[in-house]
Amino acid sequence: MKNSFKSINPRLAAAVAAASISVSGYPAQLEEVIVTAQKREQSLQDVPLSVAVLGSEALDRRNINDVVTLTQAAPSLNFTEGFAPSATTINIRGVSSYAIEGGIQPSVSFVVDGVPYGRAGEFIAELADVERIEVLRGPQGTLFGRNSTGGAINIVTKRPGGDFEGSVEASFTDDNEQLYRMSLSGPLNDNVGMSLSGFYKDRDGHIENVFPGAPDLGGLTTWGFRTKVDVDFSDTVNVLFIGDFRDARHSFTPQIPIIPEANLDGLGPNGENLRVLAQGGGDEALGLRLLNDEFLINSAMDDDQALNSFGFSADLTWDISDSLTFKSISSYRDFHEGTTNDVTGSPAMLTTTTGGAMENFGLPFVVTSNIDRSDEEDARNYKNNYFTQEIRLESTGEQLDWIAGFFYTDFEENTTNDLIVYVPFARFFGTDLVSIQSLDNGDELQAYSIFGDITFHVTESLDVFAGVRWSQEEVDIDYDTLFYRVVNDGTLEFDPDSNSVFIPQALAQASVTPVQYTDSEDDGDYSARLGVSWQVNEDINLYASISRGYVGIATKIDRAGDPNEPFLPPVTSEAAELGIKALLFDNSVQLNAAVFAQDVSDLQASSLFPGTIQAIILSAGDLSIRGLEADLLWQATDYIRVSAGLALLDAEIEDLLQPCFTGQTAAQGCNIDAMGNVVMAGGVQQDMDGVQAPSAPDLKYSISLDFDVPLADLPFDGYANISYVWQDDVRFSLLEDPPEIPGRLRLAGYCPGYYRQRGAL
Repeated sequence: MKNSFKSINPRLAAAVAAASISVSGYPAQLEEVIVTAQKREQSLQDVPLSVAVLGSEALDRRNINDVVTLTQAAPSLNFTEGFAPSATTINIRGVSSYAIEGGIQPSVSFVVDGVPYGRAGEFIAELADVERIEVLRGPQGTLFGRNSTGGAINIVTKRPGGDFEGSVEASFTDDNEQLYRMSLSGPLNDNVGMSLSGFYKDRDGHIENVFPGAPDLGGLTTWGFRTKVDVDFSDTVNVLFIGDFRDARHSFTPQIPIIPEANLDGLGPNGENLRVLAQGGGDEALGLRLLNDEFLINSAMDDDQALNSFGFSADLTWDISDSLTFKSISSYRDFHEGTTNDVTGSPAMLTTTTGGAMENFGLPFVVTSNIDRSDEEDARNYKNNYFTQEIRLESTGEQLDWIAGFFYTDFEENTTNDLIVYVPFARFFGTDLVSIQSLDNGDELQAYSIFGDITFHVTESLDVFAGVRWSQEEVDIDYDTLFYRVVNDGTLEFDPDSNSVFIPQALAQASVTPVQYTDSEDDGDYSARLGVSWQVNEDINLYASISRGYVGIATKIDRAGDPNEPFLPPVTSEAAELGIKALLFDNSVQLNAAVFAQDVSDLQASSLFPGTIQAIILSAGDLSIRGLEADLLWQATDYIRVSAGLALLDAEIEDLLQPCFTGQTAAQGCNIDAMGNVVMAGGVQQDMDGVQAPSAPDLKYSISLDFDVPLADLPFDGYANISYVWQDDVRFSLLEDPPEIPGRLRLAGYCPGYYRQRGAL
């Protein structure tokens, strides 16, 4: 996907012109940036890590109001949207867990106020009342734990202030997006402060739905709040209590057919292609129009999806002495997501429970339907909840800084999914076919770790740092999937108490293939780092490090569960990094850069099996990653600031065989048989060795200009921001299928076809 943000390309010329004004101005100095990337407060220039930092002012000025748009300001950070938040992917330096359905632990840690979130679906959050965001690149397992092989996103929200203050914000766009924010903060007495912040966002759908009365797709309505109570129990003991809630309704990423199948040519009533008729609801001209327009759909369903999440935490700080601090962070979080997708993107409909007729315009389709679960309104539901506890001792001294700690989590997740596939074969074979699949699968993870990290100040200019963390985890899986195929000429009913489908006896010929099992697995592994940092002078810091991390056990709670292999082994990762941090031209320019190499083994991923809508969880081979990244900040004058970021990346898949895509020939790479041998014909697999890793563009860069406008005679000042972002082509899946490279997915069922996913970006 080149020039992903074409709508802002014309602004680049304005940014260059404005930047040139600063040449004649007197250079202003940059302010020091304080971060907690090593679990203690330090100057950004002293931290021997590659870190991109965005403060609250930078976030506001660049209109970065959620995690998705954060990728515009941090080139090493990339995001891939899925059919639901739980199917999204965030990666750093090309490293990620590509999860479509549950069961896979993330490869990037997402930490808010010291609390690590459990799954990628929770990462899709609004950035309200944020103090700063730190994007830590490369393995961070020593201090941030397992699941930090790609890096960590550390978000720090604003604490209650010592003075009463408040704010109200409103923003509007020309594509019908509205955003409202409010915050209120202040002391309740000498020892207690409190804050409350909230937001509301509404965005119209950007994919036009031509079905009469149905809404456009891709829209979003979300709101939420966060409250904090900051209590000083004494001069040395403080506890920060935090509670937050979020609710959202959206139609995240609909699947849309883009190519009619050749094998359906001539099967329409008048010789039309059945896929074309399907998209047009029987109107061939409309069907052709829809297949040729990426932003049109003809869906009787509105792809209505919902999520809500909430959490509580208590952050205790006890200053035992001037150099020793005790820290405890306890938290509980709950996340629920419900989705009902129209996987054909067509007017084909299937009523659900109470005797309605199946309507399909006489055409073969795969359709999803909401089977009533009494307390669930969506066909697919995903839930998780978990408790975390971290305890740390932190010490700072002239010769040695150290941290030692313990972490524990108890995590549960569950997914339920009801899928009905209806194929009206009566016109061809004398009978119709219905397939019903109902799953209720889950897992529970208990994990703990002990860790320690030290920085030894060998001299005033030379530091040596090292750390290690041991993590142990146990995972239990509970798999319960019922699968039915039945000749149908009547209605279906679902009994939520027995979790089974009742088929009227008159229908007969029902065959049931249940897949039900429980199992458990445990594993332990280590994360570590070792490095050296040399302060060449007061303005230049050089560092070198090696690090190791890992991602924990994955469970196969997808629809293709395998009782013989219900788990995937952990992912391990080793990396090396060389970096420089420099302040130049009388502290008016900050230049931080790093070169790195990283190897990832046994990558965990979800992938669509070709010719189906079936997602499978698999060990997806290895990754070999080499790259360079740089961040530049130039305070040109008191009124003009330029910031830029660059990421060069060479990320390739190694040692992975994947099923051939539909229609792939031996000449196109379908030349591996089921045993892994190269054959001249009759291959069923393709060798992915050397293929670009998903969501890992070779080049991505951003540039932003801030221009302050003092207004002496008014009670406020003005400012302007111009930003430009560019990224190279990306792949969105593991398959080497040409239509997927620009972001298209091949879905199918009984009627194979190409589909595309269209997201908010």
